[in-house]
Amino acid sequence: MALHATARALAAFHDDVIRPDGRVADRLGHDTWRAYVEPAATGHDLVLDRPVTWTLGFQVSDEDGRTELGMGGAGGCSAWGEPGAGYGAAFVTRTLGGHDRGELVWETVVADR
Repeated sequence: MALHATARALAAFHDDVIRPDGRVADRLGHDTWRAYVEPAATGHDLVLDRPVTWTLGFQVSDEDGRTELGMGGAGGCSAWGEPGAGYGAAFVTRTLGGHDRGELVWETVVADR
């Protein structure tokens, strides 16, 4: 399955999906939304080759007391939301590559909040 979206649309989605009163939660219903965004499995991911926690739709990252929900994609694209800070962000690219450019975007967002 492929998704075609702008960085702005992905950031808006990730900003909304982390909110219990958002449109995604409203459309899914509270119980389904909770299942969608709360941790469902933790273990060693064979593709990423590291320990990872997953919800039914996102990777959960806990760093420096911050919890983020997000997902990386082919070519270095990524999108995430941070419930505690109330924002969503995204980086998309038209070329294949690593996640180094998306990581710079993440570092800038975290530094500016």
